[in-house]
Amino acid sequence: MSEKKNWVYQPKKITVSRGISYGLTDLMGGGWNNIVSGVIFAYLTLSVGLKPGLAGAIAGTARLIDAIFSLFFGAITDGFYKNALGKKFGRRHFWMLVGILGFTVSFLSFWVPATAIFGPGHDFVYYLVVYSLTEIFVAMILIPWETLPTEMTDDYDKRTVLSSSRMVISAIGTTLVFFILAFLKSIPDPNVQKNAYLFAGIFWTILFVVAMIVSWRKTWERPLTAEFVAELDAKPKLNFGQFLAQTMRDYASTFRNAAFRKHLTVYIFSFTGKDFYATLLPTFIVAAVGLKDNVPWLLNALAAFGILSTLIAAKLMITRGPRYLFQLAYTGVILSMVGYVGTRSFHKLCMTSSNLTSFINDCKRLFLTLILLPICFK
Repeated sequence: MSEKKNWVYQPKKITVSRGISYGLTDLMGGGWNNIVSGVIFAYLTLSVGLKPGLAGAIAGTARLIDAIFSLFFGAITDGFYKNALGKKFGRRHFWMLVGILGFTVSFLSFWVPATAIFGPGHDFVYYLVVYSLTEIFVAMILIPWETLPTEMTDDYDKRTVLSSSRMVISAIGTTLVFFILAFLKSIPDPNVQKNAYLFAGIFWTILFVVAMIVSWRKTWERPLTAEFVAELDAKPKLNFGQFLAQTMRDYASTFRNAAFRKHLTVYIFSFTGKDFYATLLPTFIVAAVGLKDNVPWLLNALAAFGILSTLIAAKLMITRGPRYLFQLAYTGVILSMVGYVGTRSFHKLCMTSSNLTSFINDCKRLFLTLILLPICFK
C-alpha cells in the first residue's frame, strides 16, 4: 500500500469533531497522571499493604526509567520513516499502536493482586516491573501523539483547536478517574469493596484504550513526499555515541535561555507541589484522619470543576495571554493556602470554651476600634 492511499497520510479538514478525536488520547494522559499522583501510592499502601517507603521506591524508580526512556524515544520516532513499518503505519502512529497494545496489558495487570498470580512475597518486584512497563508504554503513546498537531496542520488557529480540545478532555479524564473509584468505594457490597481497585482498573482500561484507538485512527501524519523525505534526510547522521552527546548538548543549551529557566522553575515547583499533595492526601485522610476510604476519591472527583476552568483558561489564554493566567492562578493558590492556615488556626483556637470566649471578646474589641477610630479623627 503506497503512502498516498494510506489513511495515515491523508490530510483532512480540522473541525471541532476531529479536534475532539485527536484530544481523546489525553483522556488517558490526564487520567494516568492523576492515577500516578493520586491513586497509586494509596493503592500500594492501603490495599496491597506495602510499606510507604517501598511504595515510594516503586513510583520513584519507574519515573526515573520513564525519564531516561523519554529522553531518547522522540528521536527514535523522528527517524522511523526510513523503516518499512514506519512508512506503512506512520513513524508516529506505529509506535502509538505498539504503546496502546502494551498499555492494555500492563495497566490492567497493575490492578491484579500479585499474590493471585505468584503467591505472597512478590509484591514489590511485581508492581515495580509492571508499573515501570506501564510508564514506558504511556511515553510510547504520548511522545509521538504530542507531535501530531505539527504533522496535521501548519495553521496556528487549527492547532489551537487541537490543543484546546486536548485540555478539556484531559480534565474530563481526571474527573472520570476519581468518580469511578469514588462510586465503587461507595457501594456497600463487601465483594465490591474488596476488589474496588481491580474493578476500577478494568473500567479505566476499557475507557482509555477505546479513546486512544479512536484518536489513533482519526489522526494523520504529514505525507512522505520526496521533498519532505529530502528535508528529513538532510539532518546529520549520527552514531549512538554522537547522538547521545548531541542530545545532552541540546538539552543543556536550553538552560542558557533565562525565560526557559524561569518557566522550568515554575513548572517544577508547581507540579511537585501538586503531586506531593495529591499523593499523600488520600492516605492521610484514611490513615490519619480516620475517614471512610471513599472520602478521598469523592473529594478528588470535584476535579469536575476543572472542566469549566479549563474552558475559561483556554479563552483567557487567547484574549489575555499566559502572564495574566499565571497571576490569576497563583493568586488563587496563595489565597487558598491563607484560608487553610486561617481555618486550621481558628479550629485550634476554638478547641476550648475559654479560648473561644477570649476570641469572641477580641473580635468585639477589634470591631469597636474599627468603628470608633474614624470618629475620633473627625
